[in-house]
Amino acid sequence: MVLYFRFYWLIIKSYFIHKDHDPHKPISYVFHVLPTDLDPNFHMTNSRYPAFNDLARLRFFLDTGLWSKIRSNGFMPVMGASYTRFRRDLGPFQKFDIRIEIAYISPRWIYFDYKFIRNGFVHCHVLEKWGAAEKGVGMVAPHLYLPPVPGQENYGKPPTHIAKLMDAEDEFRIVVRKQP
Repeated sequence: MVLYFRFYWLIIKSYFIHKDHDPHKPISYVFHVLPTDLDPNFHMTNSRYPAFNDLARLRFFLDTGLWSKIRSNGFMPVMGASYTRFRRDLGPFQKFDIRIEIAYISPRWIYFDYKFIRNGFVHCHVLEKWGAAEKGVGMVAPHLYLPPVPGQENYGKPPTHIAKLMDAEDEFRIVVRKQP
């Protein structure tokens, strides 16, 4: 239930405080760890991190205008993969920021980088692969809804850590296909 409250609050804030951010610049959003976010060890449960990512990403889409561009073209945003690295827990009622930015754009996907930050320390780091799909067509190129970075109209070479994730994903895809 608290996730619905956060979701509707996010929609209201984006509607009234829409700032038309540049999607190629990092954006931070502030959250608090509520009692409903805790596990039996009294720190934020691992399952809440993806929920906060969803909220931050939706707010990012709304604040940058990407949501309207994606939906007006008849596309649907879809997640391709998520990679999470936990470093330190977040306790009850602690305030934290989620900094979200685009780390890389490939011909089919956008790689989002999330950092859960409290007092300058990164408590959790997440990389997610997102794109847009058109019904009956499949994945569409990001340039159809995301403006290019000036001077970087081609996709270029991914950062090393993302290139390694892409390679690992290719190997994992082969393993999954071999399973019954």
